[in-house]
Amino acid sequence: MKNKMWTLGFSIVLAGSVMAGSAHDDASDPAYADGWQNYDNGGYGFGAWVMGYWATNGVDRIGIGSATNNGGWYATNNIDTSARSFRIMNADGTSGYIEVLRYLNTDLEAGQNFSFDFDVNWRNGWKGLRVRGEDDSTPIFLIEVGGDDGTFVDNVDGGRTNIGSAHSDDTQYHVVLEQTSAAGGTWTATRTGGITDSDTGTYAGKMSSIQLFSDGVSSDQWSDIYFNNFDVSYTPGFDHYAAWTNQYNLSGADAAMDADPDGDTMKNLLEFSVGRNPTYDEGGYRAPEFLGNSTQGLVYVYTRYNDEVAAAYGLDYSLVLADNLTAAWETNGFVELPPVHLWGDLVTVTNYVPTTDPAAFATLRVESL
Repeated sequence: MKNKMWTLGFSIVLAGSVMAGSAHDDASDPAYADGWQNYDNGGYGFGAWVMGYWATNGVDRIGIGSATNNGGWYATNNIDTSARSFRIMNADGTSGYIEVLRYLNTDLEAGQNFSFDFDVNWRNGWKGLRVRGEDDSTPIFLIEVGGDDGTFVDNVDGGRTNIGSAHSDDTQYHVVLEQTSAAGGTWTATRTGGITDSDTGTYAGKMSSIQLFSDGVSSDQWSDIYFNNFDVSYTPGFDHYAAWTNQYNLSGADAAMDADPDGDTMKNLLEFSVGRNPTYDEGGYRAPEFLGNSTQGLVYVYTRYNDEVAAAYGLDYSLVLADNLTAAWETNGFVELPPVHLWGDLVTVTNYVPTTDPAAFATLRVESL
C-alpha cells in the first residue's frame, strides 16, 4: 500500500549522504583464478584485498583451497564455492602476524547485515576475523579461535566471551552482524559440524573494514583457517524510514513523512528519499533542473538513489508531465536515458521533454511504497 506521496518540482532541493549498497565476494570469483594475491578485487561492493607484510613475504601463507582439506577431511556444512575458499596458513612456520585487510565501499548502514563463513580445525595460536569501525582502527567485533581453549568473541557489549570450548575437527561458523541503528547492532555466530551451537549479542559502532588474521599457529595443515562467502545485504522487513528519523532524533509530529522540521519546504519523505539531513536547510545542491534545449527536446536532469537502494527503502521515483496544472499527470511522453553513476549510491537521470506542445509542466514525484 502506498503510504504517502509528494511531488517535487524544479526548485526543491535534491542532495544527500550516500547509503551503502549490497556487496558479495567468494573464492570462486574469476579474480582468484590464479590464487589470492595482494590487491585482488573480486565480487562487488568491497575494495581490494590489502595484505600485510607477513602475508606476502613468505612461503604459502595465503592462498585458495578447499575447506574440506582442513584436517578433518570432511565438512558437514561445506563453506566452499566450486571447491574453493580463502585460506590463511602458516606452512613455513613464521612467528609473524599474518593479516589481510578489506574495506567496504561504504560503511554498513542501519537495515543492512554483514555475514561470512569460516572453517577451522586445531586451536593453537590465534586466528579469526576482526570487524573495524568508522575510524578504521577501533574493533567493534572480533571472533577468534585459539589459545587451545576454544572460540572467543570480543570487542562487543559484555566484553570477551568464550562461545565454545569443545573441540571438533569438523567445525564451521556462519557469522552475521545486523546493523539495527546508526549506533550499533546484533551479532550471531552459528556453529555447525561435529558440534552445533548458536550465540548472539550486541555491538556498538558501524562496520567499515575487516581484518583476517593468523598469529602464532603451527605449520601443520590442520592449523589453517578458511573463509568464504562475504556478503552485505538488506535486512528484510526493516523500517528504514524509522531508522532515518531516529538517526536525526526526530519524534512526534516532526517525524511524520509530511513534516518539514527544518523549514526548507522539503517534506521528510523527500529528504529521506535522497538521504538529506531533515534538521538543517542544505540549500539548493543537486536540485532537479532544466539544462537547456536539444534536438530531442528540453533536457531535464534529476538525482536519485540507484534501483537497489530505492527498492530496499521502498521508494519509487518518476517524472510526470501535464499540458496544464489542472490536467492529469502522465508518466509518458518523454525520453528517459539510463541512469549515470554520480557518487556512492546516487545516480543522475537525464530526460528529454518534447517541445511540440505550446505549454507543458514537469515534476519529479517520489512515493513511499
